[in-house]
Amino acid sequence: MYTSPSNTTLSEGSILLMVLVLFGLFFALILVGVGIISSQFHQIVNQAEREKTYNIAEAGIRYGLWELMVAQESANAAQVKGKTVTDPASGATLGTFDLTTQSNKKAETNLVTLTAVGKDAALPSLTQTIVVILQTTDNKTYSIVSWDHQL
Repeated sequence: MYTSPSNTTLSEGSILLMVLVLFGLFFALILVGVGIISSQFHQIVNQAEREKTYNIAEAGIRYGLWELMVAQESANAAQVKGKTVTDPASGATLGTFDLTTQSNKKAETNLVTLTAVGKDAALPSLTQTIVVILQTTDNKTYSIVSWDHQL
């Protein structure tokens, strides 16, 4: 039986169109998958940087506690700006912290407030703040009344 050229061209064109549509769908799925993977990767990296910045701020609090307890500095002596925190294993700079100490020595409370702001070396705009309120009964013993992590 004889088929006209127009029917053959039509079926070949339909197959080509279907292949192009399927290729487009496959390409769109690949782009969506790459976008999801990229988004997850950036979230993981940002979470790691936030944790590192929190650890830098915590190092600032621990430094302030050390100054109050071991070095037996006065409560107003621990005003630190831009103290560098390094990785002990590699020596690489992780970031810096600023520490502020405020003393509120009333008759019965004897409160000392330590505020540390950690800054990441890789992302200087990323900061974490920790505020710790300590109570002292004498100049050598401190107990934590409050530990507040402020984003």
